[in-house]
Amino acid sequence: FPQTLILRYQRVEKPERRQPQVVDDYKKWLSSRLASVEMVLEHNDYLCAGKFTIADICVGYALFLAQSIDIDDCFGPNTQAYLKRLKKRDGFKSAMEKQKHLEPIF
Repeated sequence: FPQTLILRYQRVEKPERRQPQVVDDYKKWLSSRLASVEMVLEHNDYLCAGKFTIADICVGYALFLAQSIDIDDCFGPNTQAYLKRLKKRDGFKSAMEKQKHLEPIF
């Protein structure tokens, strides 16, 4: 959720409608929400049940989106390593390969 507001008010809106304060506020909110992810990943490779689950897909996409729009400077070392692991998975590589012909949207 915070990434969508950041994306909207930093890149999608016309320049006169952009809201730097909204962007800053939601970057802080994203950072605070990632604290729990960072903590869980301190002793785990994945978020739930000791294995790759739908939770990893959901959170992984949020992290991938944040990285794609250059707001990943708030990722802690565990979160950074986690996203790297997710991006090395065959499913991620396959999905990226299937959409490589598409124009970037941001």
